[in-house]
Amino acid sequence: MTRVGYRWIKGLFYSTLLTSLFWGGIAQLDPFGIKAAASIQSESVFMRMIGGPWYQSAAQDKITVVLIDDNYISQIKESWPISYIAQEMLLSDILAFKPKAVFLDLLYSHNHETPNLVFSLLAWSGLICSHRNGRETMK
Repeated sequence: MTRVGYRWIKGLFYSTLLTSLFWGGIAQLDPFGIKAAASIQSESVFMRMIGGPWYQSAAQDKITVVLIDDNYISQIKESWPISYIAQEMLLSDILAFKPKAVFLDLLYSHNHETPNLVFSLLAWSGLICSHRNGRETMK
């Protein structure tokens, strides 16, 4: 291979590498929000095409979602994770409306109050009906 051919291949390699790094960096940084918008649009189309036609339920209008976000936590003067007492008060407020079902999905990735407090609160609220062999039985 001649020196001219070698320089040409080397230049092509470096220009391809720099171009790839540039566009890869743009794709990762997503400065214009295109990647996020495309993801949201893709999910929306998928849900309309796959989930929408088969999930026509009157229950959709009867479901309420309670979001525990930073605004709620600051309103009740708590910090994350919110105390079990605050959770019990929130659940009591929800149960006052006599819903047919309640689904809780709480994720704690770090330590919380002592586990015995959970059972004492559940017993206080009447959600634990008996103790058997040291294990609590839920209603």
